Amino acid sequence: MKKIFFIIFLSTLFISTTAKDSYPDLQHNDIFDYSLLFENTSVYKQFPEKTIKQSMQMLLELIDENPDNIDLYIALAQNYNNLKQYEEALKLLNEASMIDIDNSSLYRTIGETNELIGNSDEAIKAYNKMVDVDYLNHENHFKLGMAYFLNDNLEESQKEFNKTIEINPFSAVTYYYLGLIALKSQELDNALLFFLSSIKLQPDLYQSLNNIGVIYYVKRNFNESEKYLNKAVQLNPKYEIGNFNLGRLLLREGKYEEAKEKLEISLSQNKKREKTYYLLGLIFEQLNKIDKSIEYFKYLSDAYEENISYKLILAKLYTIIEDYKSAEKCYNVLIKQNKDDAHILVDYGIVLEKLNKFDQVEHVYKKAIKQKPYYSRAHLLLAKNYFKKMNFKKGIEQLLKSGNYLYSSIMIVILVVLFVVVVCLALKIFFHHQ
Repeated sequence: MKKIFFIIFLSTLFISTTAKDSYPDLQHNDIFDYSLLFENTSVYKQFPEKTIKQSMQMLLELIDENPDNIDLYIALAQNYNNLKQYEEALKLLNEASMIDIDNSSLYRTIGETNELIGNSDEAIKAYNKMVDVDYLNHENHFKLGMAYFLNDNLEESQKEFNKTIEINPFSAVTYYYLGLIALKSQELDNALLFFLSSIKLQPDLYQSLNNIGVIYYVKRNFNESEKYLNKAVQLNPKYEIGNFNLGRLLLREGKYEEAKEKLEISLSQNKKREKTYYLLGLIFEQLNKIDKSIEYFKYLSDAYEENISYKLILAKLYTIIEDYKSAEKCYNVLIKQNKDDAHILVDYGIVLEKLNKFDQVEHVYKKAIKQKPYYSRAHLLLAKNYFKKMNFKKGIEQLLKSGNYLYSSIMIVILVVLFVVVVCLALKIFFHHQ
C-alpha cells in the first residue's frame, strides 16, 4: 500500500517540478555588415623591387629636367610608398607642395601616404586642402568623408557624403555609407531609406541587402526580412553574414533544416563567430539530434568558459539523454563559479537524485532555499525528498512554504484521503482476522 501511495504521490509531484526549462535568453546583437566597399587608400600596383627602383631612377631624371611637373613628384612618391618608404614619400610631396599649392591630386597623395603610416589627423588635413582646391569634385568629398568615417567622426563624415550626393546623386556606395552612419546613430528608419536608395542604383550591392533584411528583422517584419536576406545570399552564396542572418530568421520560423544549411555555410566562412555555434546547437536540439547539439555546446563551453550559460545548456542536454554523470560534472563546475545561484543548485539536486545520491540532495535544496527563500520549486523538490524518506511533517511544511497554496492544498487533501484509506484498509484487515 505504501508503495502504491508513493507512486501516485511522487508522480504527481514530479510533474509539477520537472517541467522542461527554457534555455537562458542569450542576447544576440543584430549582425549588420559594416564592410568597407573600397579602401580609403589608393591601390598601388606591386612590381618587383628592381623594376620599382628603375622606375624611380627614371622619374628622378625627369624631375631634374621638369622640376615644375607635379605629376612626376606624385608618381615618384607612389613608388616610395610601394617600397614602404613613407617618410621619403612625404618629404618629396611636401617639396612639391611648395611648387604648386593648388594641385588636388598632390594633396590626395599626401593624405593617402599619411593613412598608410596611420596618421589619420594629417590625412584629414591634406584631404581638406584637396577639397578646398577642387570643391566640385564629388570624389574628393567622398575621400574626405571616408577619412572622417574611419576616424569615427560621423558628423563630419555625413556632411561630406551629403555633399557627394549633392554633386553626384548616382553614387550607390555613398548612400551605403550614409546608411552605416545612420545605423551607428541608431536611426534605423533613415538607415533603411539610405540602403534602399543604394540598391535602387546598384541592385547587386548585397551588403545593403543584408542590412535592409536585418532592419526589417528588428522591426519584426519577417516576410520583408527574409526577402532581402534571400536576395543577398543569392548574389553571394558564400556570404557569411547574410547566411548567418537568414539562418537565424529561418530558425525563428521553425524551418530547422533550411536554417541549418545556411548557418553551416556561415560557419564554413567564419569559424570565429560564437553565435553561429550557439544557433546550430539549438537547431540540432530542436531536430532531436542531442548528441550533435552537445558537440556545439561543448565547444562553446570550453572556448568561452566565462559564459556559464553554455555550460548550463550542456548540463541540461546531458540530462535529456540521461547522461547524469556528465551533467553532474557540468554542475560541479557551475557551482564553483556560481555558489549562490539557487536555480543551478536546484537543477544540480535533480541530477543528484537521478544518481541516487540522496544524502547530498537535501543539503543542496536547503542551500538553494537559503539563497532564495521564496523559491517555490526548491521547496516542492525538498518536500518530495522528505516524502521519500517518509517524513510527512517536514514534507507538508515545505509544501506550505512553497507559496503554491493551491497545489499544496490539493496534495494535502490527497495525503489525508490516502491516509484515511490506508487506515480503513488496516482496520478492515484487523477485524477480518478477528
